[in-house]
Amino acid sequence: MPQVISAEYVAGFLDGEGSVSLNITGKKPSNRQQVSFPVKCSNTDEKIIRDLREQYGGSVSAGRPLPKHQPFWVWTIQGAAAAALLREIRPFMRIKHRQADLALEYWEWSRQPREVRCCSTPDRPQWHRTQETLRKEVEFKERMHVLNLRGQAKRVWVPTVHAGAL
Repeated sequence: MPQVISAEYVAGFLDGEGSVSLNITGKKPSNRQQVSFPVKCSNTDEKIIRDLREQYGGSVSAGRPLPKHQPFWVWTIQGAAAAALLREIRPFMRIKHRQADLALEYWEWSRQPREVRCCSTPDRPQWHRTQETLRKEVEFKERMHVLNLRGQAKRVWVPTVHAGAL
């Protein structure tokens, strides 16, 4: 039976060994794109990774180590479970707290009723996301990208504007 892991420990573990990101599938804004915010931690200690999954949910997969590196495991949690985790550990985060705040901001925004984020027209009766919604999703992704930059890139990054962008 796994030990209960404190929120403080999980916050420190995520700060040091984890990531919070926003992913958009697809290359350009469209109603087919999907947005997710996975929270991931990886480690060579399989037990701690499995204990995190047992306590918070999510999935565990074996990572692909580089030659001459130890095997490692990756814990991934998304959606409502990731939002609940971030709310619990946020007060104790010291490094990735801005990423957690932005992920929670995205999560709350994405939970709005579909009438706010989507539209239906006579020529297109199915609900689909508005151009404003698609633009906002890309904006969240770019803001997270800036927070996750490291080193020199952090000082010189400029948002990309795609041809045909919203």
